[in-house]
Amino acid sequence: MNSKQDIESLLQKISDLYDATTDVKEQKLYSKIALLELCGWLEVTLDEIVKNYALSTTVPKLTNPKNIKYLEENVIEKTYGFKYDKNFRPILIHTIGIIGVEKLENQCVAELQSLKSELGTIETARGVAAHTTIAGATQTYESPSVIKAKLGKIYLALEKIEQNLGQI
Repeated sequence: MNSKQDIESLLQKISDLYDATTDVKEQKLYSKIALLELCGWLEVTLDEIVKNYALSTTVPKLTNPKNIKYLEENVIEKTYGFKYDKNFRPILIHTIGIIGVEKLENQCVAELQSLKSELGTIETARGVAAHTTIAGATQTYESPSVIKAKLGKIYLALEKIEQNLGQI
């Protein structure tokens, strides 16, 4: 899985900038940037979890170049977003099948509940942030430190899911 060190460091820098200003518009800008960076990290990380599983250097599940290309071009690259049911689960179904997904979901009930909740609130916030501007907006956004805390919860859930995926 994608390291959380880089995104954590970036979110901390954004949080420091947020804390260093009293200008409300600047704070909104830093909050939006933090949110969008987390969203980008999420999309890349979900794709990477599936790729790492399928193309593991120790025990690759896919070896046929045609199937690898199909997974990359028709499944992963065609999926935009990071909601579990709408985006990540279909990629998993294409990769490990519905039976494998059911096994994975049964092994990770608490983590999936937490992940779905966090991803849902982040996706809603991202939608608002993407369709508003900070100029004259009355919309408020979670601070970068709150977004960084969400990263911690999400990472723990994804880590558990990835571990269990490796056993399927």
